[in-house]
Amino acid sequence: MLRAIDLATGQIMRVVKGTGVETVIDGVHADTGRPTTGTPIPDWEALTAVAEAVPLLPGIRPQSLRIPTKPQSWDIALTDVEPMPLEVNFGDDFNLAKLASGTGVLDANHREHLRRCGYRL
Repeated sequence: MLRAIDLATGQIMRVVKGTGVETVIDGVHADTGRPTTGTPIPDWEALTAVAEAVPLLPGIRPQSLRIPTKPQSWDIALTDVEPMPLEVNFGDDFNLAKLASGTGVLDANHREHLRRCGYRL
């Protein structure tokens, strides 16, 4: 399952599951049967604060790209106490965001990010 999340509010906007032609939009929790679309992610502000750690690992970026920024993907566990960073990964999967949102990733924020990375659009 992939969930598209509104980055400003932390609310689940869209849920998809399956692969290829079997991909379906499904905003219902598998165990409870309750809707998940519109549900806020717990501790969203604390969860997104991990972005403050990004500059601490400046060497992480795809080696094939000669760009000045360092893409990172973080795995974070939501615990009873606070969000807990588990690991930082090398690079990111833009295709997952595209599949989750169904709208693609080349919005105004992403275009600005690419410009900062040296890409010309």
